[in-house]
Amino acid sequence: KDSGTWTYDYNAFGDLIKQTDANGNVQTFGYDGFGRKTSHDVNGARVATWVYDTDKKHRLAYEYTSDWSKGYIYDEFGRNVASVTDFDSTALDCKNIANVSYEPSSKDVRISSDLASVDSSQCVVQLTTFDEFGRVFQQFDDYRRLKHRNEYIEAQGVHFTYRAGQVVTKKEAREGANGTIYYLHSHEDRAGRVTHYNKGRFAMSVGYSDTGFVSSLAVQGSYGYIQSHSYQFDGLGNLTSRALSSDGGQVEISRFGYDDLNRVIKVNGATEFAYTANGNLTTKSGWTQHYEDTRPHAITKRVKGSQIEVFDYDSNGNQISAVMTNNGSTEYQRDVVYSARNKATHITVNGELVQFSYDTNNRRYKRVERNKTIYYVGALEIVKESGTEALSAQTYIRRNIGNDAVKTYHEHGQESMQWLFTDHQGSVVAVVNNSGKLLKRFSYDVFGKQSEVVMPNNDIDKLNWALETGLFWTVASNQRAYTGHEPVKFGDDSRIIHMNGRIFDADTGRFMQTDPFVQAPSNLQNYNRYSYVLNNPLSYTDPSGYLF
Repeated sequence: KDSGTWTYDYNAFGDLIKQTDANGNVQTFGYDGFGRKTSHDVNGARVATWVYDTDKKHRLAYEYTSDWSKGYIYDEFGRNVASVTDFDSTALDCKNIANVSYEPSSKDVRISSDLASVDSSQCVVQLTTFDEFGRVFQQFDDYRRLKHRNEYIEAQGVHFTYRAGQVVTKKEAREGANGTIYYLHSHEDRAGRVTHYNKGRFAMSVGYSDTGFVSSLAVQGSYGYIQSHSYQFDGLGNLTSRALSSDGGQVEISRFGYDDLNRVIKVNGATEFAYTANGNLTTKSGWTQHYEDTRPHAITKRVKGSQIEVFDYDSNGNQISAVMTNNGSTEYQRDVVYSARNKATHITVNGELVQFSYDTNNRRYKRVERNKTIYYVGALEIVKESGTEALSAQTYIRRNIGNDAVKTYHEHGQESMQWLFTDHQGSVVAVVNNSGKLLKRFSYDVFGKQSEVVMPNNDIDKLNWALETGLFWTVASNQRAYTGHEPVKFGDDSRIIHMNGRIFDADTGRFMQTDPFVQAPSNLQNYNRYSYVLNNPLSYTDPSGYLF
């Protein structure tokens, strides 16, 4: 009922060959004689193609869309040791592994020539090596980044070291014994849980409760604590208390209460949230949220005083518009366009547009906003800014090193490092530079709405010092935030979060699209296809946008 009626056709082998959704979009799929998918068409137009090796190993050789392609290289054990991605080219040069050299004996794959500039190639090489036990040993990416005086940095990567099957170090692979350490295991408790480790030059400590939940997180920077958090959980795993403190001495303590279905309802003793039996969130921080029988789990309106916000949906259950009025005057308008594969491609808020493009597997690889285009390739983000009256055009590369750091390579050889510090759910709460100077603090409400923390005077003094000495680097607008997901910001508005599979509205506490999966069929709350993590957002996360 939430997403209408869909029909499916299968061939004699049980392969899906045709799908028609409630919007009338027809998707067809082609297969070869071995049952491997070879094509995907939407309304008669080709959107994805898969090509396989002609040898007897039947491995995927490359896949492509109209302006994206990815080729694969394998070792003698059939493991995918390298991939070559062409992230913005209809010529598909990388599809045939062109301009790329491969040395089988060393398993080394790289772009064979230096680039004239940071954006003169559309190709990125990703390489993985394995140790004698089949574990990931090193992971590289190669985009031939300019270092200085026309010298180029070798493929950058992370070197993993193990002990008793556990990763104990992650360091920069090309820098030798003194390479930058991203992660260094120090101590663990009797249960094998890491209690102390280094994130770069920062000493992290982690505490655990008797029931195994994280009870504390702490790290110090140049002038005191970057992060000092403590948590308490009940026997069911519900977060009941959270204390956040900064170096300025301020402590924010929040206590939470739950109903019999483990749905959060209280904050510091006050009832902030209410639900229907089927999991619809009807009261949220002063707003009353309404639903209709025609689409029983989709929010259609919310009201708070003179403010009224109305929502509309397409036949597939995708939220396509939101209009907020205050005393009859429009103060917020949002429109969303989706592909036939139900992925948000255009999001417009008050006239400002953000666009997304997706690859053959429905993963986003391109984001366009204002004067900026971002390409996502593995751990890399290639950012091209067209320039404004105040700023010249530039291209730079951000390299995400797990959830620990972001390293940025600029056009003229400069580099900068930002270290990320997260809470118990992986939400980024602090960003510091390589010298330990605080750049940003963030906080999140119960359902993930991000706010920049107004820092106490002690922290502000440190930030001013960083500005005066030229150590401040801008924190990216799409920097991973709530539970490690990417925000879709429009000015100061950060209510939309792209959670990979679907998009989420933190203001309503609801997904803007239906969930195609019922992860826990024995839990009736999971049949609400718009609810976020069973309405228990302080204890659970949704890494894929589909499964918590």
